[in-house]
Formats: sequence, structure tokens, C-alpha cells
Amino acid sequence: MNMDGKKVLDWLIRDSEKEAERYYGHQFYPFDREYKLEELIFELRNRRELPSEMLEFIMNIPSIKKENNIDESHIVSNIKNIFNSNITLTSLVLNNIYPNKYFYYRVSKLEPEIFSGIKFLRDYLDEFDLPFSKIGAGTQGFDRYLMLNRALHSVAKVVCHVFCNFPAPYPDQFTPYP
Repeated sequence: MNMDGKKVLDWLIRDSEKEAERYYGHQFYPFDREYKLEELIFELRNRRELPSEMLEFIMNIPSIKKENNIDESHIVSNIKNIFNSNITLTSLVLNNIYPNKYFYYRVSKLEPEIFSGIKFLRDYLDEFDLPFSKIGAGTQGFDRYLMLNRALHSVAKVVCHVFCNFPAPYPDQFTPYP
């Protein structure tokens, strides 16, 4: 990320903070965890029953979270297969198991607008120089989701360094709030 990218990111974050405060007030609304994962998936599947394989996997998530020596790539592969590479469901489950590693992404008709924003940011943030213009579906969509997830985490690390007073990854770090 170059200096101009940092300035644009600073402006975007300041603006979004102002708009969020105006819209929500001073309260912060984190992702609502009061719903069980199977309820969320049921709703995302248009209220269709979950196949037994999905339910069984969901019921095993607490033990997966406790087990430290399970290979993450194996879990990701299983989730991808069990949820048929459905990006919305797969990313929700991955976010539930590994909340610090995977963002939830809901594939929708708004993808052109989302990627229009990413295209704008690509001019300022090298992390968003992605070789696609939508996530889409299937295996290719899953691979694109993983690329977007890496890009978002890369930008999030920069944001935390800049806005959370962590050591700067860039020697020319600007001060966002005077």
C-alpha cells in the first residue's frame, strides 16, 4: 500500500465511522451470535431442511474448535465438500470455526457494486488487485473467496497497524488522528 492508499483508506474509514455513528448512534452492533449456526444456515437455504451430513458436521463444530491438532486444510476441504462449495454457507461455517481467519461473505446480486468498490480501492491498495470481478459459485468461486479473504485480512492488518497503534508496517506511517 502506498502513501496515497493510506490516505484514501484513512478518509474512507473516517467517513464510514461518521456514517455508522449517525446511523447507529454510539452503540456498536457486532454480529448477532444469539442464533445457532444451524438456524442461520436454515434461513440462508431459504428455510429448507438441512441435509443430515450438514447437521452432523455442525453438531461436531464444538469439538473441532476444542481440538488443536486438526489440520485446518482438511477441515476447509470437508466444509467445502459438505456445503457443496456454496460460498455463503461455507464462509459462514469457516467464520464460525475460525473467526480470526475467515470473513463471512454472502454472495448476492450486489456483487457488481461490491467489486466496483474493490476496483476503486485497487488503485490505492495493492491488496485489492484481484484477477476477478465477482466471487461466483462452485470451486472457482471458492478459490476466489479465499483470495478475497486473504486480501481483506491483509488490509485489516494494515488498518490495525495504522488505527490501533500497533507497530507500523511502513516507515512512512501517517498519523490518522491528530
